Amino acid sequence: MKGAKIILCAAVTCIHLVACDTMTDNGRLDGMWQLLSVSYNVHDGQDSVVNVKNSRVYMHFQSNLAQITPGALATDSMGRQILMRFDKKGGNLRLHDFYAFSETVGPIGTERLAEEILLTDSATTLLRPFGIDGLYANFAIRKLDGKAMVLESDFAKLTLRKF
Repeated sequence: MKGAKIILCAAVTCIHLVACDTMTDNGRLDGMWQLLSVSYNVHDGQDSVVNVKNSRVYMHFQSNLAQITPGALATDSMGRQILMRFDKKGGNLRLHDFYAFSETVGPIGTERLAEEILLTDSATTLLRPFGIDGLYANFAIRKLDGKAMVLESDFAKLTLRKF
């Protein structure tokens, strides 16, 4: 019985080590964040702050893939989530390659059809509610700890909390 426990512990340890083989270099960025506010930069020096906490907008980061769950800010053209790639280097975060992900329901008794649409129109305004103007965003990471994150670009400043 004691030998079986040792073998079981060794097997669990091996599985854990193999599963953790692909650790990212994202540090505290990885995980789920709730977007609390977007402060848009306005040319006359006044910022336009939009409180989106009650809209339940979430951003998820893992490896080099991110997702925005738009909550109450969702539109038909963006679907129920937006997928994107990201690069984190030092104090900068670059978001790019945005995909609108939606599901359509077929006739009664048929399956749901999932569709990912790459956003290619550089004049898109679809991502503006999330502080992103166009098809990419370069943010300076102003704050990133276990509880809060502040991202700032030429277009907007995002305030998020770890969720």
